[in-house]
Amino acid sequence: MTFYYDRLKSRAVPPLPPETPGRRSPGLNRQQQVSVTLVITNMTTKEDCTKLVDMLGTLPGLARAIPLLNQRRLIVTYNPSQITLETICFHIRQLGYHYVHKI
Repeated sequence: MTFYYDRLKSRAVPPLPPETPGRRSPGLNRQQQVSVTLVITNMTTKEDCTKLVDMLGTLPGLARAIPLLNQRRLIVTYNPSQITLETICFHIRQLGYHYVHKI
């Protein structure tokens, strides 16, 4: 057992140096946002757009929702560490809208 332990010990990554207070390391603790375009097949009026944007605006982790009525699309920007795309789509379905996931 010591053979494997010694081998792992020799390959161990040294610990990171402590961060300076008030200064962040690049790439660490960064909130990333994801944008997804959804095709909403039955979004036909301005009232539909307003209804969707107002409801999605209440969800935590959702940065913005931009409706494109003439294309029947909804661009959703969210933080995946706070909310999932499945949760957003669930709320869209609860309002009676049908969507097609599009990237």
